[in-house]
Amino acid sequence: MEQDWRRAAEAQDSVVELHQLLDGGLTWSHVAAQVRARRWRRLTETVYVLHNGPLTERQQWWAAALAVGPLAGRTSLRAAGIYFTRAGEEAA
Repeated sequence: MEQDWRRAAEAQDSVVELHQLLDGGLTWSHVAAQVRARRWRRLTETVYVLHNGPLTERQQWWAAALAVGPLAGRTSLRAAGIYFTRAGEEAA
């Protein structure tokens, strides 16, 4: 079970939702202890980054996408590395 949250963290550039941590076998107390010890940062009520340094651009995208959920649409896709273009344009 523990590997589930680690896989999510790896796939999402170390940005995870609280439910991913809890569903992966961690306890709320463990998550809170990591934040108190300043090893992890709480970005929103439900989104965490598993380090205490500055966020990369991709981590910022992941944090935004996870914070707003499916509503993020293109933001979620961009965080996953998928880009859209208008007809006749090349992807950057």
